[in-house]
Amino acid sequence: MNNLILSLLAVLIFSGNSWADSITFAPTTVNRILVSGIETTGPARGPVFQIFDGSGNLLVSRFVLNGDFTDLQAFAGKTITSETIVVGGLETAGLSRGPAFQVYDSAGNLLLTRFVLNPDFTEVTFTRIDVNNDGVDEILVAGRETKGLQRGPAFQLWNGNGNLLVTRFALNPDFTNLTVFAVDQNGIGIQEIGIGGVETKGLLRGPAYQIFESNGTLLLTRFALNPNFSSAGPLP
Repeated sequence: MNNLILSLLAVLIFSGNSWADSITFAPTTVNRILVSGIETTGPARGPVFQIFDGSGNLLVSRFVLNGDFTDLQAFAGKTITSETIVVGGLETAGLSRGPAFQVYDSAGNLLLTRFVLNPDFTEVTFTRIDVNNDGVDEILVAGRETKGLQRGPAFQLWNGNGNLLVTRFALNPDFTNLTVFAVDQNGIGIQEIGIGGVETKGLLRGPAYQIFESNGTLLLTRFALNPNFSSAGPLP
């Protein structure tokens, strides 16, 4: 187990396949550290997350999804009435079913598994967002359909019980460098969904973003900078 911990911490520092998040599990106010990674050598058991307390003591260790998943992402959120851990990735081998996420409680118990979008999606991201300002996070999934129908960027919004709330394609299939962000568009404390990218084919108009309500209604489309900008950074 010590070798696994060291390996995960190394992955955390040196690669983009793992994240650390300072989290608080109710009812305590003690920050804890979430570490995730993919065991790709040795037993090669696949994705895992671990939770450490502030003194470095291991509290929870769980292998998640399955060994055929890549592009692991993990974050802490309040997707139900208590703190949860959400892990997501792409099943790129074996059954090759595409993107999926799992939700675990603070003790490491699996609450639900959902496959999302479809197997033709790549560049998939999983983030938390509170679209109705109720203190409970929804799960925002976004990616690009680069195979099959090749319809380009899309997002899905899921609640903590695994119910699909909305699916929308965004921008157009000529957009790459996808960025997803939450924004309070009208300043009333409710987050809308932002999708940004760069139009690198077709009309080649450069960076643009769109703002959607949580029900999928398009509020705004704006091209930004100019077509000479080839890569758009993360939008606030």
